[in-house]
Amino acid sequence: MHFIFDRDGTIIKDMHYLSNPNDVELLPKAKTTLHKLKDLGHDLHIHTNQSGVQRGYFTEKDIESCMQKMFELLGVSKNFFTSICISTDIDLSNPETYRKPSIKFAKEIYSSFDIKKDEIIYIGDRLVDMETAINFGCKGFGVNTGRENLHNLIADNIKFSNFTILDNLEGLLDYF
Repeated sequence: MHFIFDRDGTIIKDMHYLSNPNDVELLPKAKTTLHKLKDLGHDLHIHTNQSGVQRGYFTEKDIESCMQKMFELLGVSKNFFTSICISTDIDLSNPETYRKPSIKFAKEIYSSFDIKKDEIIYIGDRLVDMETAINFGCKGFGVNTGRENLHNLIADNIKFSNFTILDNLEGLLDYF
């Protein structure tokens, strides 16, 4: 399986426009879950929207510093993840955007590994992560570890009724 994880609110605490590596904090169960999935032979990817660069709030160097801090806290190198997509885009109308809910990154994984869509799973703490899974036609899981309560957001929305919402990443291990 190829798991595509959101970063903020899914692996690390969502600090809203995170730019200082000293503010990077792993969410409970994230480290052990990612290591277990990797030990089971799964490919792990990251797909994160970081529009703060184009908004002028921080730089790409700030993103890299925060990513490096996350790797250190996870006890891994960057290569632990098969691929990483950091979208600094704002403009969703750009057909070349990687900004979720764009499926461009998922399509690249799909074609690079010559796999079926049901071998790709999106995991995130926001509706946009689940929309990306819907748009691509793959399975997705919500994790209720971000700033918004996913249970409340999807309660009356039939579009998201097929999504399982987990309390934390460790819940994935019950499915894989």
